[in-house]
Amino acid sequence: MSEDDFDPALWFLAIEDGKIVAFCTCYTKAPGDLERGLIDELGVLPAARRRGIGRALLHHAFAALRKRNINGAVLTVDSKNRNGAVGLYQRVGMHTAYANHTYIKELRPGVNLVAE
Repeated sequence: MSEDDFDPALWFLAIEDGKIVAFCTCYTKAPGDLERGLIDELGVLPAARRRGIGRALLHHAFAALRKRNINGAVLTVDSKNRNGAVGLYQRVGMHTAYANHTYIKELRPGVNLVAE
């Protein structure tokens, strides 16, 4: 993403009773992919989930990207997401293109065994 790619017209809000309950931010170019747009962030407040708001925002984002002659959309998600995000993306017609693994190691204080 770059400053040239920033377009606030591709940032969407779902508002209910005057309060933001969900958002979706998009860009016209996905990193490393000149043919697809990027759905960078999608968030729905817990109280507003399971009512179709995320799905509606995604469809709105797809339509907005398509109006700009963009033929696809990319997003990333934690495959262990406990909020149903993976299922939502599959239900709107998205599929896994590739998986990425992130490794974590906890570092704790201890004795330095390496001579300096």
